[in-house]
Amino acid sequence: MSLNLNNHQDKYRCIPQLFEAQVERTPEAVAVIFADQQLTYRALNTKANQLA
Repeated sequence: MSLNLNNHQDKYRCIPQLFEAQVERTPEAVAVIFADQQLTYRALNTKANQLA
């Protein structure tokens, strides 16, 4: 995930808020790769919400 902190509002957002925004922007993009497995932002967000 790349963070563009040029936007004034983004400077004051917490990591969970930035992550949720990334999920909205690119839900099907690959967020995590481990060995031969990968998760999209949507799938990672779903799993994170199940744990929360």
